[in-house]
Amino acid sequence: MKTLPIACLLAFVLSAIAEDAYWLTPRATGFSYTPSPTDWRDTNIYQLFTDRFADGDDTNNPRSQGWYVEGKNHPQNRNYHHGGDWKGLRNNLDYLSGMGVNAVWISGVQMNDQGRDASYTPYHMYHPTDFFRVDPVMGTFQDLKDLIDACHARGIYVILDVVINHTADKNGILDVNQDKQYFAWGNGNFGWWHTNRRHAWPFDDLQWFHTNGTINNWDSFPEYIYGQFKGTDDLATEKEHVKYWLGEAFKNLISATDCDGFRVDAIKHVDKDWCLKWADDMRRHAASLGKNDFILFGEYFTYDNGKLAEYVTPVGSFNSALFFPMSQTIKSVFVDGGWTGQLTQALGAKSQYGEGENRLVTFIDNHDVNRIGLYISPSGDAGRIQWVMRPALTFLYTATPVPCLYYGTEHGFNQGGHFNGSSRTTDNPDDGDWQREAMFDRGFQPGLAAGNQLARTDAPLYLHIKALNAARKSHPALTRGTFSERWQNGGAGPYAYSRVLQDQEALVALNTSDNPVSITPQVGKPNGTEFTNILNPSEKINVANGRLPVPLA
Repeated sequence: MKTLPIACLLAFVLSAIAEDAYWLTPRATGFSYTPSPTDWRDTNIYQLFTDRFADGDDTNNPRSQGWYVEGKNHPQNRNYHHGGDWKGLRNNLDYLSGMGVNAVWISGVQMNDQGRDASYTPYHMYHPTDFFRVDPVMGTFQDLKDLIDACHARGIYVILDVVINHTADKNGILDVNQDKQYFAWGNGNFGWWHTNRRHAWPFDDLQWFHTNGTINNWDSFPEYIYGQFKGTDDLATEKEHVKYWLGEAFKNLISATDCDGFRVDAIKHVDKDWCLKWADDMRRHAASLGKNDFILFGEYFTYDNGKLAEYVTPVGSFNSALFFPMSQTIKSVFVDGGWTGQLTQALGAKSQYGEGENRLVTFIDNHDVNRIGLYISPSGDAGRIQWVMRPALTFLYTATPVPCLYYGTEHGFNQGGHFNGSSRTTDNPDDGDWQREAMFDRGFQPGLAAGNQLARTDAPLYLHIKALNAARKSHPALTRGTFSERWQNGGAGPYAYSRVLQDQEALVALNTSDNPVSITPQVGKPNGTEFTNILNPSEKINVANGRLPVPLA
């Protein structure tokens, strides 16, 4: 058989890639990459699941795989694709810009695949199978580039969700019952579920995966490293081949997309030393493209600041984190009626995070926990949800480093009154995903999610967030200013703080109780200085005796 010269073979491969609409290929020579923001504190992030946001191309919906649903009547619909895609998101950027959003965190973009269990689909994009191609159900690579370029043209930064711990479920312990267990020394009865359905190169060989079965004890080391998440294949990130190609794949992803940051899934479950080096490699590569502050925050699901900080404080590691402890404090104060001073204490923990202190991504709720609207009112009392959420959102956007809003929170989504798991506190993975409703009029829309939410730009919480983002943009003290607590009474009720930047002082006052109060917090301006209520400019108050008399509904 005649062998092709290497040059001809390479030309053939490049030609094949060029003809494939889904290959993640670096931007053309001379492309001007978007620089990082001057300060991430000036941004606010909107987190969304692409599949649940908007459908812009009906032809890419995965009808042939049986993964797709349009009906609204069955809760199981929450586990199937709804058809949202990159064109749909691009077509609705006015919705985000109208709320003042200037950074968006979207679902993963690399090709995903169905696992062994057909009851669940990879609509969430956490089950990759090919790290060098985009997922056709979301669109073509050109569609993705068009979305990111359109975001950048509006001043919206783009953060991609990425997975380095695992892949889709295509292999496992061939005795299905044993696959659900954990074997400390591995299990030799390990193989592909279907020999003709393997992962794409370079992970198309069983040697690149752990053979230990499924994690049962999430706090037992090394089980949480060598075990697999239910419904996934666990990459052996201690092996050089896996390390190298995960590095190359995600450097390529940055070069191909011009994204501005990564949210990294499940960092607790990969080799820590390599994970920190991988993060440093990503930041260095991004910097070589002119992105000198490429944001990297990992998901380590813990309320322990010390554990989270371990991934941020070493030189050359992640430069941000998901601020889980603050989300717990926000719920304690605004939903459960706890002592407002907890907010000040929780903010004080920022100093533990080194260079990540001013990049901590802070949220009220997200895709892995029950929505705050559900805790406020399982029955779906929209008025009550708005009443409680206004001060909570005010704190999020005026006190925390990088506020992050989970899609639908601006409409008070409440999961239709259904908690994930069997109770308010127990998380049963077989009864999850209730917090992943659709924004557009399709599929899974329980409770307050019903209908086309993208048309509701006059919704009360949407308008409140719009006003808060406008205030942040106009008054840098609200994003970069030094924080000082000005008032709290030892329990629920009034709470106030100042943000001071040079000669600018912003006083934020809020009330967590249902009763109106008046407070007189101290400020740093001389008597007679006039303060204007940013949310109601007709209201003006003058400083008297070094204090500002503030009435609070």
